Amino acid sequence: DGHSAADGLDPAGLDAMDWLFDFGNTRVKWAMAADGELCSAVRAYAHGDAAWQDALGVDLAAHGGAPARAWIAAVASEDAVAAVVALLRARWPQLDTVRVATPALGAGVRVA
Repeated sequence: DGHSAADGLDPAGLDAMDWLFDFGNTRVKWAMAADGELCSAVRAYAHGDAAWQDALGVDLAAHGGAPARAWIAAVASEDAVAAVVALLRARWPQLDTVRVATPALGAGVRVA
């Protein structure tokens, strides 16, 4: 399964063709990165929309090759995250997924 990078995203850890997913309260955004730099536009889907998974699946399939890794940050429901992980794993069963977590306290700031 995936693993966690609880200490945050390390840009040096991004290989060619990594995919970045950010699950907010209302939307999931994704982009591709290579060598620590974004190399695609950021795309977004409202995960409250009934067809968002289909639209995301079509968009991901349009990019052809398998990503090296999928980095996932989320404040959204685990159901939304699980749906995208399942979509990715259906196409690329061996895909490495990395959950990135924001610590509850950092630099004197507490996340509510």
